[in-house]
Amino acid sequence: MAFRPTRRAFCIAATALTAGLGACPALAVTDLARAVKATYLYKLVPFVTWPESSFAGPDSDIDICVVGDTRFGSLVDEAVYGATGAARKFVVHEVADGAFHGCHLLYVGPGGDRPVQETLEAVRGRPVLTVTDEVHNSGTRGIIHFVIRQGRVRFEIDLGQAQKNGLAVSSRLLELAVRVN
Repeated sequence: MAFRPTRRAFCIAATALTAGLGACPALAVTDLARAVKATYLYKLVPFVTWPESSFAGPDSDIDICVVGDTRFGSLVDEAVYGATGAARKFVVHEVADGAFHGCHLLYVGPGGDRPVQETLEAVRGRPVLTVTDEVHNSGTRGIIHFVIRQGRVRFEIDLGQAQKNGLAVSSRLLELAVRVN
């Protein structure tokens, strides 16, 4: 029987990251960081406001789309299992480049069919929270951009991009960012 991570495992991973990772082997750090990033995705949602027109109704799902890294999509699926955001259920989709219709949050990982910049351009101006990762890209950034600082998963926020996409980001989330553009 294969090990299936639980929400508890992700909480342990998050706790370990906040305690620092200096003593862990490099592979374990990478796996742990990926699990924490997967958990961060749905935890960002309550701090972002989408236009009402982004949803079919008040109880419509929040669609989290993952482009490129299908293994990461599985981690996100595990992280959101049973979770809700603002009374909405999370649904995770692994999507091909260009199939972004209906995405509320778009994580752009490695292995997509087109460069990160092109993927971000495809949703610019649409109410989509874009998330990128410094580990997998060469400087192109989404609205939220994961970074590793002192052995911890942190993030930067591009408030200008968020506003162009019609999203409002809570000041509480802005305070947690290591950098806000």
